[in-house]
Amino acid sequence: LSTKTIKRWLEMHGFTLSKPLTMYEAKAKSDRVTIAKMYENLHTLFQHGQYPDSLIFNMDETWVSTEKKQPRGYVVHTADTPPISFQPIEGKHVTLVACISKDGTDVPSAYILPTYLDPDKIKETHGLQGIKYFYQRSGFMTNELMRSWLVHVFIPHVNTIRRSRDQHALLICDAHVSRHNANVWDVLKANNIDMLVLPAHVTSVVQLLDIGVFALYKEYVRKFFKDTGGLYHLLYASAGAFTVATNCITVDNAWKEFLLFSRDWKAFLQSFPEQLLMPSKRKSRSLASNFVVTSFNTSQSNRRS
Repeated sequence: LSTKTIKRWLEMHGFTLSKPLTMYEAKAKSDRVTIAKMYENLHTLFQHGQYPDSLIFNMDETWVSTEKKQPRGYVVHTADTPPISFQPIEGKHVTLVACISKDGTDVPSAYILPTYLDPDKIKETHGLQGIKYFYQRSGFMTNELMRSWLVHVFIPHVNTIRRSRDQHALLICDAHVSRHNANVWDVLKANNIDMLVLPAHVTSVVQLLDIGVFALYKEYVRKFFKDTGGLYHLLYASAGAFTVATNCITVDNAWKEFLLFSRDWKAFLQSFPEQLLMPSKRKSRSLASNFVVTSFNTSQSNRRS
């Protein structure tokens, strides 16, 4: 059957056949009420926190595999869903846990690996001796790993910058399930770290790392990685690629495109429909998003305080 024939049959049954988008290319999908709540959360935090640029951070994870980039063919989707391509993971992979401050300073990178590293092989690979990594069989973020990253990577970095432990820092992140966890909240509040969790399906416009860093990072990984290198060389290529992708010009441009801090945020709000015509079927993620965690007494129901 030809592509045209398949496309006609799908359209007759309410589906569409399209070239796939990556997560970074997909359009934001939300409504004005949700976006207004996001800005209410942000403005409330800033009224209490008065954070300097050096203590405002965006954190996210992304993974890369030892396999070459998969070909992008077609994606079958309904009219209310974007044709996002979720490529299956083949071979060894590493998950980068990245975090960048508003003044452009990188928090030390960390990795989640599906296997433990051999100390001798680490020494043989230049630049991996000081690598920070966490082991998790799946190679992806979990509640416990989120807590470990905060305790062993993020909070020590913040403590080297702020004037005192009483000064608050702001951590902005997406609605991954690991952000919606009581143990994580306890660590944040005990260390005066306020967390703004973004609404679901809007990270392509209000997540700095998605806007201007991760796509470039993956492009450099593919340039640096040699197929015969295995997991250790992938880790080495990943560390180098992230360093290149977070040069001062790239990060500065990404912050300029970061619409969360837009002065014209009311116009940005109006760019969303009053309500979604076709609400997302993934209710669980939407319900566990768009909130803040803080030790400030904000006395509002949507605060985890």
